[in-house]
Amino acid sequence: MNNKSLCLLLLVMMFMVIGCNADILYKNALKAEKNGDYEKAINKYKTLITIYPKDSLSVKARLNIADIYLEEKDSHSFALAEYRKIIKNNSLSREAGIAQKKIADIYLYKTKDYEKAREGYKTLVINYKDSMYVAKAKEEIQKIDRLLSN
Repeated sequence: MNNKSLCLLLLVMMFMVIGCNADILYKNALKAEKNGDYEKAINKYKTLITIYPKDSLSVKARLNIADIYLEEKDSHSFALAEYRKIIKNNSLSREAGIAQKKIADIYLYKTKDYEKAREGYKTLVINYKDSMYVAKAKEEIQKIDRLLSN
């Protein structure tokens, strides 16, 4: 067993012994985030994802990590990477639709890459038809089309 596997095993065992579960980790991460301790929140979210990758809170944790990178750390590249992981690993989840919208928003409002923004919104409309963001995505596509035609 390599060192990384051993460390992960020990971490899992430690949390099992002290009775920590995904819900407790998630609540502690939310508390740290609310208190402005973003590094602590990110670490707790990552721990949750590592220990409980199949838990429904895992995808929410990844979404929260991406949001912290976008909103608090102003790091578009890290946020984009986290949003893409959500789509890749949980493509049918509600959070994947949210992640797709946020990717398109980053391209439209932060980087001003209108072509990528248009593609992002188009992907949202096609792949996440039930998303509450579809109507807004269609509006953004029309706005981008007007911008690009000028």
